[in-house]
Amino acid sequence: MRKNLKRQILGIILSKQDYGEYDRLISILTKDERIETLMARSIRKIGAKMSTLLVPWNYVLLDVIDGKHWSIISGVNIIERISLNDNYRKLLTALILTDIINKTEPTEEVSSYFFSWFYSVLLDTSNYKLND
Repeated sequence: MRKNLKRQILGIILSKQDYGEYDRLISILTKDERIETLMARSIRKIGAKMSTLLVPWNYVLLDVIDGKHWSIISGVNIIERISLNDNYRKLLTALILTDIINKTEPTEEVSSYFFSWFYSVLLDTSNYKLND
């Protein structure tokens, strides 16, 4: 009998996608330069505690249990909330970067800087004051 493997993942949430009636798939760029898709069970139910934490561009530490088909998120700790929703230009910048990351596999030569670069660009974009 296979035991469920528990682990922690440090990373930036890239996207979320509804799955079934109450679940959601969460895509995360991990600190060790991988993109993982994880299951957040019952997150769409009213009163779900993790629903406001598992949003794009939050820097998080996730508790994960590896299951037979999906790795399941069992806990979330926010390292930093990166809010880009106050301005359309900031939001568009983050969406374009996220799309590029989802379509790109970092090479070994740049991978050691890839996560740090993405994180710093998100922070700079979040803190940038735009004159509209």
